[in-house]
Amino acid sequence: MINKNINNFIFTSTCSNYGLRTDDSLATEESELNPQSLYAESKIEFENFILENIKQIDFSPTILRLSTAFGLSKRMRFDLTISEFTKDLAFGKKLLVYDENTWRPYCNTSDISCAIIKVLESPKEKIFGQVFNIGSDQNNFTKKMIIELIQKQINDVDVSYKKGGFDPRNYRVSFEKAKNILDFDTKFSAEYSIKQLILSINNGLYNDIDKNKNFYGNYEINI
Repeated sequence: MINKNINNFIFTSTCSNYGLRTDDSLATEESELNPQSLYAESKIEFENFILENIKQIDFSPTILRLSTAFGLSKRMRFDLTISEFTKDLAFGKKLLVYDENTWRPYCNTSDISCAIIKVLESPKEKIFGQVFNIGSDQNNFTKKMIIELIQKQINDVDVSYKKGGFDPRNYRVSFEKAKNILDFDTKFSAEYSIKQLILSINNGLYNDIDKNKNFYGNYEINI
């Protein structure tokens, strides 16, 4: 029996597990997984380990497949799409966007935290061995749609588009299960968070980005 003297165990997995969808339908927790990276493959392996050993677990395990994060945080991640695009354009840089019509779900860091709290506060019968997509339908965007949101806040952006990027992921996700079972829904839109980030950049909050690049993203892994 797996027991580490805990009541709840939340594994933060990723919606990237859906990888490359063959149609435009929304991926549910029951949809086929199609990982396109070692990152997603490792997440799926750990998900499977939990679910395959569920009968040996005497605490309450829950798997949360998180959308790509955005929003202000103590340690900003400028290597994630919405924050990266907003940062580059707010600093007046040229931006090259690959495969602009590919879809991805996004979620504010505060909403992700609220989802975790929801699980911790939920009765065991609702969350034991369950998998939940975390995000919201209104925050499913293509890359081009994100650029359009940024353009509402910044004039004269220099953006070009190109086909055939190294990241083939393309998936839209349904979040009905978390809404129905956990009563979870997001509060923060991408547009609101883009405004916040642009204001923070304009106020000089991230002027040290070039000097501390790896602090603001997982560009290098030090072992």
